[in-house]
Amino acid sequence: MEELPVMEPARPTSACSALTPGDLGLKALLCESADGSDGAVSFMPIVAWVTLTELVDGAAPESATWSWEPVVVFEHALRLARTVPHYRGTVAKDVIGKVALGLVKSRFITARDERRSHSPIWSSNVSGY
Repeated sequence: MEELPVMEPARPTSACSALTPGDLGLKALLCESADGSDGAVSFMPIVAWVTLTELVDGAAPESATWSWEPVVVFEHALRLARTVPHYRGTVAKDVIGKVALGLVKSRFITARDERRSHSPIWSSNVSGY
């Protein structure tokens, strides 16, 4: 009796790969003052990206949220950019000082307005319209 050759199943090829540091064209923005009032900004290159999944204690796994998070080198160690002191977010690689400072100021104002929109004092003023 003749034995048939054993053939392995064809392995799928993937056109996808991990996200690399330059894929999104961004850099980390640092500014000592949250409102941009001190006028000094600096930047850090993003060396990697990770997917961060966060689950609130006691919540169902389906309610987990996830986000892409930039990784930077800080004090000779890899760290999530958001854990670096004075991290204010990410900006395009071609953003420079004055533009970055304007972004810090606008993000502060937007965040402040968002906090106010959840305040009972501000909400009651809006409901009168």
